[in-house]
Amino acid sequence: MNYDLAKKLRDVGFPQKEEICGYHLKEGGHCDCGYLPTLEELIEACSPNFGALMHEIVQVTPVYVATPFGAVSTFPRCEGDTPSEAMANLYLALNK
Repeated sequence: MNYDLAKKLRDVGFPQKEEICGYHLKEGGHCDCGYLPTLEELIEACSPNFGALMHEIVQVTPVYVATPFGAVSTFPRCEGDTPSEAMANLYLALNK
């Protein structure tokens, strides 16, 4: 997961924990990059709306897709290069 995605999670209210880097430290020692959650934390944060996490091949490119429980066809695909990125995108979609 990249720092831009971590910042987006932080900005929509994903619970932040300890520092993730030594850069951009603010008063009090808080990093403005955003916390990089684990896959387990992302799944838990999306509960009870989490439905599935799948690995697909799209035009010979592997991609992970996270979907909400009871997803309707109009819900956007939440994709990522890693399972964590797909789950982070699902969290963002659920918490707009």
